Amino acid sequence: MIQGFHGTGKSTHIEQVAARLNWPCLRINLDSHISRIDLLGKDVIKLQEGKQVTDFKEGLLPWSIQNPVALVFDEYDAGRPDVMFVIQRILEVEGKLTLLDQNKVITPHPYFRLFATTNTVGLGDVTGLYHGTQQINQGQMDRWHILSTLNYLDPKQEFNVVSSKLKSFKSAKNKKWEKV
Repeated sequence: MIQGFHGTGKSTHIEQVAARLNWPCLRINLDSHISRIDLLGKDVIKLQEGKQVTDFKEGLLPWSIQNPVALVFDEYDAGRPDVMFVIQRILEVEGKLTLLDQNKVITPHPYFRLFATTNTVGLGDVTGLYHGTQQINQGQMDRWHILSTLNYLDPKQEFNVVSSKLKSFKSAKNKKWEKV
């Protein structure tokens, strides 16, 4: 789980690491419209040999778990509580996903990885800066093995990064930025 202020590049950081490792990366934004059905799947009616039959169509979570994918839950602290409990079991060391409707237990692919980005580290927002975020169950927070913070760079570090990429940026007329 990577926590930090908005715009610091939390999601981009995960995508870049996945790209370097040649991992497929799938991002899901946990806004208030994402439901359990969206993640787990649902029954659909389809035609088979001219007859209507009901078939289960897996959601993105079961598919991701069974493949070598880096799955990123963006805005983790904005997820609805009922959705968060779907995720909780797979956060355990050998977490498996149980699809009760299918009488199926899914064991994660050995190279499946789960990431999350958050602004509030599960504490919710009392400042109004991140309206719509929720407090996350402490039992779920304890299941994250790595919690990391990614915040804005120090202005001097940011200048050094930008100027190293844009040689003309460090020209004589821009020397005033070095004093930041």
